[in-house]
Amino acid sequence: MLRAIIGDIVGSVYEFRNHRSKVFEPFFHPNAFYTEDTVCTVAVADALINDRHPAQALKDLGRCYWDNGGWGQRFAMWLASDELGPYGSFGGVTA
Repeated sequence: MLRAIIGDIVGSVYEFRNHRSKVFEPFFHPNAFYTEDTVCTVAVADALINDRHPAQALKDLGRCYWDNGGWGQRFAMWLASDELGPYGSFGGVTA
C-alpha cells in the first residue's frame, strides 16, 4: 500500500503529460501531491481492516477529501449521493 501511495504522489506531476521516461528528477517534485487514487486506496484499506462496507468507507473518506479533486464525473455524483450501490461507471471510457 505504501508503494502505491508513493507511486501516486511521485507520478502526480506527470499525470496527463504522457511522460515516457523512467527518470523522475527530483523523485518527490515540489509540486507533487496525493490524488484521489490515494484517497480511494486508504478507504479500501480502512474497509478491509475495520470490517466496514467498502462503499461507505469510500464515501466517508472521499467526502472528507472532496477538495482534492480528480474524481471522475460519475464517481463524484455517486460520492455526493446517499446510494451505496453501483453507479454505472465505464472506468474512464467515454461513449
